[in-house]
Amino acid sequence: MRSPFRMLSIAFVLLLMDLFLTIRYLGMYGHLVDEGNPLAYSAYAIWMIPINILYLISIVIAARCYRAYDTVETNATTVFGYVKALYQADSNRFILVASCYAYMLSTFVSRGSAILDWLVFAYYKETFFVTGYAMIRDSLPFGRYDILMGLITVFMAFPLWFWSQYRQSKSMCHE
Repeated sequence: MRSPFRMLSIAFVLLLMDLFLTIRYLGMYGHLVDEGNPLAYSAYAIWMIPINILYLISIVIAARCYRAYDTVETNATTVFGYVKALYQADSNRFILVASCYAYMLSTFVSRGSAILDWLVFAYYKETFFVTGYAMIRDSLPFGRYDILMGLITVFMAFPLWFWSQYRQSKSMCHE
């Protein structure tokens, strides 16, 4: 997950898939479904284009920040020891890098879950709203899985980043 071009490619493909599925199923089943983004139905819908362009730019910036980071080498024997060593170090750049990692991962998962939502709808079509999937979705914030999945991913991404950095540091110490 280090190359900015790879991260931009993933973000762009997910954006295009979401856009294609949204246009397709709103066009075919507009009487059954709505777009979850309220901006789509306002006079400001055109702002969705520059917002998505800014999103792609932010992914490139986050990926460059992530790529430029060098793993801090410590003799920590546990992940918690590694995190403690990072916080005691002179540099706190790791906080920004971990945040960039969490941002990229959570937006990819969130967009992917929106795509999955459209695919589940495509499978069930008219009977979609009586499925257990749709009933659970209706109880979620704004009736969307992607928001919840993004939040869960953010909270999981930070420990995952620290763990992966600890593993890299440990392998560097053994070389």
